[in-house]
Amino acid sequence: MESLPDPSSAVGLPHLEDLRWRVEVTLSSSTVSRVLRPTVLMRMKLSDGRIHLVELPVDKFHELRHAVARSLHEMETVAPKVEAAAIASKKVATNWTKVEAVGTLAGRLNAKGK
Repeated sequence: MESLPDPSSAVGLPHLEDLRWRVEVTLSSSTVSRVLRPTVLMRMKLSDGRIHLVELPVDKFHELRHAVARSLHEMETVAPKVEAAAIASKKVATNWTKVEAVGTLAGRLNAKGK
């Protein structure tokens, strides 16, 4: 069985090269003496050199994490079907080449017989 192409080789699309993250907790602010609000800070470096900084409250980070997990699960479910379709497509192309060759041969034999 063939494997799917490496996503880093996709034409025109940058891939994630580096991910750094940390959790920060604001203990207090100038307006409130006690806050205790955790946030997740992420720094993502892409293969094209761009850097994206993202700051999320913990609840939004969990939503993102669950959405990514669902997407990965769906991709794992679909990947074997895509792979099977690619194999079937190659078989059809091979068989079509054989049909064309037989058609060409039949045409030549028919032309000789006239």
